[in-house]
Amino acid sequence: MTKKFFRCHVCGAIYYGNNKPSKCPDCLHENSFIEIDLNEARKLLFEFEGKQKTFSKKEILEKWQDFSKSSKTFKLTSKKEVIERIFNGEIKNLETKGLRYCPCQLVNPDKGKKFDEKIVCPCNFFTHKTWKEKGSCICGLFEKK
Repeated sequence: MTKKFFRCHVCGAIYYGNNKPSKCPDCLHENSFIEIDLNEARKLLFEFEGKQKTFSKKEILEKWQDFSKSSKTFKLTSKKEVIERIFNGEIKNLETKGLRYCPCQLVNPDKGKKFDEKIVCPCNFFTHKTWKEKGSCICGLFEKK
């Protein structure tokens, strides 16, 4: 079995192992890990700079689907136009800013690395006003079940 990198979408913790943890050892949230590629893990852990190979569109969609399947509270939207818009925005952010930041939020280098890490997709959408009021994350990629 090949080990993989996983990132907690709530606190940004990075985990390396065969399977994602069911509970984050840092923030204690359940079902909060999503698989990331080696270059994203390197960038987050070691400030890796340079040309990055990233997951293909199909692989990213599969990661979003897997991430959603592990949750009892949220699901991936069925709206193809939303998925397409978010994917394109994330790829643009990867190319221009170095990580797949959620396109619905602004990267703010003045607030520092820890602030920006919180908006790498999927971000901690449970804390957003839209999650509480509308039952979806800001961009609409994830919705309450």
